Amino acid sequence: MMKHNGEHLAKCQYCGKGFYSKSACEEHQLTKHSNRISMNHCSECNANFNSKAYLRLHMKTHTSDYQRENFQCELCGKTYSSGRGIKRHKMIHHQGQVYQCEICDKEVKSLESLNNHRKIHAGEKSFVCATCGKFFRTRNGLSVHERIHTGAKPFKCHICDRMFSQSSSLKVHVRYHNGERPYGCKRCSKKFVTATLLKQHQKSHDQLDERNKYGNE
Repeated sequence: MMKHNGEHLAKCQYCGKGFYSKSACEEHQLTKHSNRISMNHCSECNANFNSKAYLRLHMKTHTSDYQRENFQCELCGKTYSSGRGIKRHKMIHHQGQVYQCEICDKEVKSLESLNNHRKIHAGEKSFVCATCGKFFRTRNGLSVHERIHTGAKPFKCHICDRMFSQSSSLKVHVRYHNGERPYGCKRCSKKFVTATLLKQHQKSHDQLDERNKYGNE
């Protein structure tokens, strides 16, 4: 039945030829690839490999001090024997998961972002600029800083083609084009493109209040 359906039960590890039975595949390998089998054959378990490199890696599993590397999911504790296995596990079971800081309850979308965020609370700065030696708490902070040295400006305005080194700078720039002023003063009708400009404006109200206060005394 397997032959009728055109399905192969076994494939030669040396040339890729398919067979409808494992015994036929083994016979093929013995007759057609006997020289390679003798060269890359494990004397401990009779396993065959298509290269000396794979055989050497395999032989380590027979040594007394061999320990299989385990990859453990830091979210649920489940372990896997390969990095590919743990990556697939996270995609299936933990994709889209939100990670919350236990100190300030801030939520982020990846464990790496959470670990970087925790460094802010700890005051830790583990990312260093190779050019000037300045330290940063996050990898993203370092990447943004390095653009000062390289002059890289990867963010382009779709209206005037002006380039910017930070996405936040581009966002503010676009507001000047479309007239968006999201920061409004509660004491007057003026609006601003950034919170910094709003704060500077609010100081003028505070200074005027101070002058009026002393003028009335």
